[in-house]
Amino acid sequence: KFFWAFITVIYTAYYHVLTTICSHKCQGKTVYEHGEIPLVVLSALGLFFCISWLLSSIGSKHWQENWENHLELLEDKITGPLYKIYDAGKAYSESKITIAAGWVVTAISYTLLIFEFINMLKNKAGITNPLALFYISLSFAVIIGVCMYAYSVIMKGNTSDNGSFEFQRKVYEAMEDE
Repeated sequence: KFFWAFITVIYTAYYHVLTTICSHKCQGKTVYEHGEIPLVVLSALGLFFCISWLLSSIGSKHWQENWENHLELLEDKITGPLYKIYDAGKAYSESKITIAAGWVVTAISYTLLIFEFINMLKNKAGITNPLALFYISLSFAVIIGVCMYAYSVIMKGNTSDNGSFEFQRKVYEAMEDE
């Protein structure tokens, strides 16, 4: 999906800014002109696209299962058991693997954002008290977590999953040769 392209570009830019900061520190310069703020912004942007990718994958899996259920309900009456006779066995699910990868990348992005936020507090705000850093970081993590949850709820839309289907039965008649 296209989310990978955005995520790759964002974390390539993150790496570039990070190495520039490190090279300035290694050269004895005390301050890099842009500081750590771009790292926090890039981390937040990366987290946004990771969550978007994850929600997109979960939504795709939902609709795949929805259409599989439609097919299962309709196939006996229309075509016979074409879909039901194939047993995939213990095959891997591409969509479940994508969702699992999305969770891992999102968790890493979330951790990176918290890390960069703590780093910014130490370097920009001059907060060195470990307890103060912990409470501020915990507050930030909770706020980001709430925003992530709100975003997922907003993006879910108004679909429902009540497990019942009602169809009008259509009768298909074979066309006669003329």
